[in-house]
Amino acid sequence: QHFESIAQTQQNYELILATMREKHEQELVTLDEKLQNAQKNLQEKNVEINEIRSQLELVCKGNEKVIFERAETINQLNAKLHDCQQNYADLLTKSSLESSNQIEIKQQLTNMTQDKEKLEYKCQELQVYLSTCSLPL
Repeated sequence: QHFESIAQTQQNYELILATMREKHEQELVTLDEKLQNAQKNLQEKNVEINEIRSQLELVCKGNEKVIFERAETINQLNAKLHDCQQNYADLLTKSSLESSNQIEIKQQLTNMTQDKEKLEYKCQELQVYLSTCSLPL
């Protein structure tokens, strides 16, 4: 009976051990599957990350190109603005000179007109004088 109980205990121990080994093997298989799935997901995410990085690089290069083009446009517009401002300043100066020339010319015209009128008056006086002088006495 003592041997039977030892044998029974031995059987129970071996059954428990076999059950635990089987359960442990199943857990290992499950954990291995989870690990493989996690590694597969990680690889997929790495592929996605690389694709997104490539897209980001392209977008950044496109943005740099746009920024460069806009900077060029701004520089060209600044140059045109500077030229326009210079032309405006030149026109103002020229206009100012022409205006002062016009005033001077108008004054000369007024003076000449007055001189002409004086000379015409003197001519008339002299004609009158001559006509009186040529009359028989």
